[in-house]
Amino acid sequence: MRDDSVDWAAAEWEDMIPRLLLLAVVRLSGPESQDDRRAPPRASDAQEFVDHAVSETVSGRRAWDANHSTLYAHLARIVDEGISDAVQADWNQPSAETDDDTDPEQAAWRDERRTLLNHLFGIEDKLGEMASLMLLENCLGTNDLVDALEVGPLEIAHMRKRMKSEVRQYIEEREG
Repeated sequence: MRDDSVDWAAAEWEDMIPRLLLLAVVRLSGPESQDDRRAPPRASDAQEFVDHAVSETVSGRRAWDANHSTLYAHLARIVDEGISDAVQADWNQPSAETDDDTDPEQAAWRDERRTLLNHLFGIEDKLGEMASLMLLENCLGTNDLVDALEVGPLEIAHMRKRMKSEVRQYIEEREG
């Protein structure tokens, strides 16, 4: 159901859409979404994921809670989830080649990474977004994270500590 209390026209679309497109292009170009069996992504693929995220949110099919996350973080999560789902569906498709050269260790790491990211996004959008930046885009520096997440260095330090704690707990639960 559409939330009419949100003024969608006031959203900073001119700023968000290019950033969401960049996120989608990077995710679609990343090693986890490409292998030798598949063609590189088209530019229109990124646009489709962004359009879908915006449409789902504005229509109310995907509810956005402004108290829980920024609109950008909410849309980025939907884009990321859509790409992850599409990649997973693509991986499940049989290829013309055999999978003898597929590294089982790499496949297990991709699955574990996806599960961890979903877990962190479930805790808090910003935490999941930071983990995605660090794991998928190798964005490790404080200044890079400050720019990407639009928070201060102190908030990045707090988020790193929280992420460390959440990842430890996640590992303990998985092992235990």
